[in-house]
Amino acid sequence: MPFIKNTETKVKLANGQEIAIENLVPGNWVSNKDSFPENVKGYYFRAYRDGEVTIKINNELVCTSDQIFIGADGSYYVYGGNENTFLDKLKRTNLIFIVYDQMVASRPFVGLPDNLVKNLEVGVVLQTENGEKIVESIEVVDILENVPAIKDFQTDLYSKDISEIDIDNLDVWDYNDRKTLIVHHVIGNSSTYVVNGYKCLGVPNNDWDYETDVVIPSGTFEITVENGKFSKRPI
Repeated sequence: MPFIKNTETKVKLANGQEIAIENLVPGNWVSNKDSFPENVKGYYFRAYRDGEVTIKINNELVCTSDQIFIGADGSYYVYGGNENTFLDKLKRTNLIFIVYDQMVASRPFVGLPDNLVKNLEVGVVLQTENGEKIVESIEVVDILENVPAIKDFQTDLYSKDISEIDIDNLDVWDYNDRKTLIVHHVIGNSSTYVVNGYKCLGVPNNDWDYETDVVIPSGTFEITVENGKFSKRPI
């Protein structure tokens, strides 16, 4: 689900080209886990959270620790498995996305059945666009720190006369903290895509049955809340 902006992370489009993950927007078509064209339905950016763990896999892909990968055995692998605290928090909230035409949508995060989630660790075999790859290394890494603003709106802009302002060289990032951004995507059906060659899961879709790997027809399932967690149940 979550990847980090400006870390040379590339997504494979349905036409075979690659695009930086931060430039992937609703309306784009990506190659899903079955090499089938799938539509990007929504996305959202959020700031890096203090204490958040960032990992590098096989020295090839940098992501936050709650990114989910598809295993060669069909399971879904995440760092720490079902004990992943950030993944657990997502099950307790609604997610806000930007969708087509810059509209905003909200929906509950249903997540994956616990029995499908396994621990991402060295030795696990993951699916890639070219077959399979063994996880040979997982390194916890530091990412760029949030960079504070160097100017103040009131002192350096609004309190000045217009003649003192260099309009041609105004930069919004001089006046705002530059935060390390994390991006999440919702993709059609299975919500899968290929990132730096690895088959990955975006934000799980409520209308996809991850246990049988098929779409659930509209109106044939219900969402329930139990002990603060969302879950889905076919009718």
